[in-house]
Amino acid sequence: MTKETTRKALYQLLLWHLAGDFVCFGSSIGSSNRPYAEALDGLRSWDHLPAKRFLDKSIQRLLQPTWHLVKKRSQAINQSVIGGSPVSLFQQDALEFVRQIQGDILYLDPPYAQTIRYESAFKTVDRLLTGSIQVDPPSAFSQSVDPLNALLESVRHIPVWILSYGNKTISLEELKARVQAHRPKARITAYARQYVHMPHVSENHTHQELLIIASP
Repeated sequence: MTKETTRKALYQLLLWHLAGDFVCFGSSIGSSNRPYAEALDGLRSWDHLPAKRFLDKSIQRLLQPTWHLVKKRSQAINQSVIGGSPVSLFQQDALEFVRQIQGDILYLDPPYAQTIRYESAFKTVDRLLTGSIQVDPPSAFSQSVDPLNALLESVRHIPVWILSYGNKTISLEELKARVQAHRPKARITAYARQYVHMPHVSENHTHQELLIIASP
């Protein structure tokens, strides 16, 4: 479509956002567009959409003329990427990237072990962005907590860490101890917050989002 690097990246980001409205991603559980995406993907009948979806005007917003949707999304992207502070995007191995970056504060949100696999949940997005249909092997982060050790060891040159993680395979105290092992002199603050996907149907009330802050 274009050979200009920045414009091409913005078009790809726009396509990613539009796909999020119309493709049923595994991580879209509980999101307002999930029922429509399931219907569009043939996973449920349009006749079985919740009745409230036809009353709250959300379906009308989703089915606006294509140009209106593209214009709205484009304006949001331009405002957030171009209108604010300078932003840089990178696509490379995570460990290689964090070793070479410099900064005062680093936010880490790696895939949570034994939960939704990014490779399957976002394969449609990966294909849109890379143009490849190759299915990559599961990330080591998706399979085990242990890769966190290499990640934390690679970012010791950055003073403040903010790490978010899930409690599927590790408790808050265990995660805090793991971070403390890599930053023995740091002040560690730990938080846990309960969350439930689709609370009106979910029977699992044990999910927690864990947050660790390590500072000098």
